Amino acid sequence: MEETRKALCARFEKLQSAVISDVLDVMGWPDQCLSSTMGLKAGTKIAGPAFCLRGTSTVGAGMPAQVGKSKPVYEMDRQLYDGCVAVIETGGHNQGAVVGGNLILSFKLRGCRGMIIDGGIRDGAEVVEMGFTTFCRFVTPRANKGLWEFTQIEVPVRLPGQTSATVVINPGDFVVGDYDGVVVVPREVAEEVATAAEKTEALEHRIKDELLAGEDREKVYKRNDRYAHIAKRP
Repeated sequence: MEETRKALCARFEKLQSAVISDVLDVMGWPDQCLSSTMGLKAGTKIAGPAFCLRGTSTVGAGMPAQVGKSKPVYEMDRQLYDGCVAVIETGGHNQGAVVGGNLILSFKLRGCRGMIIDGGIRDGAEVVEMGFTTFCRFVTPRANKGLWEFTQIEVPVRLPGQTSATVVINPGDFVVGDYDGVVVVPREVAEEVATAAEKTEALEHRIKDELLAGEDREKVYKRNDRYAHIAKRP
């Protein structure tokens, strides 16, 4: 399982989010892109299985720490695994930063590849210096103390979508983020999507070569069907 996950991560890292989105659309998964309000604030690209976290603005409403375990804000560090991407649902919190430099450093040291959050971060310069790829809605100096808290670890989360109100992300779903944005690949179709996207990208390269050679774009497109190899799922 671990080797399969690593191999898929390596394959998705080479693929463009736009191509993956196209493949998912043809397959019958049209609403897998996260909202463009979550922009790239640091780093360049991430690809990996989602490590899902959720919190609430109702401070004190979170589950109490279990015997022998710390509160979620600390326990989540210990449950991280190498190669994952942290995906955080804030519930639309827009007052303080949900994460800061120390938390991000801890995540990075434990092998987390990057972070996607529908809220804010702070210590932006530190995050950029670390090269920790981060998609978020905003950056602010305001801390979240007394405003918001982590409550749940590795549960399904919902983040704003680009063509739907929300996109459900389950623990282990693959997320790919680059300069175009973030796309979510359900884990049960991840290998199928990767294979189809690799073929699509190869066709995209052929199309570019033919255009560079001076050929007519309409004729090039008719000759190279980028999606004929993709099977629609029932």
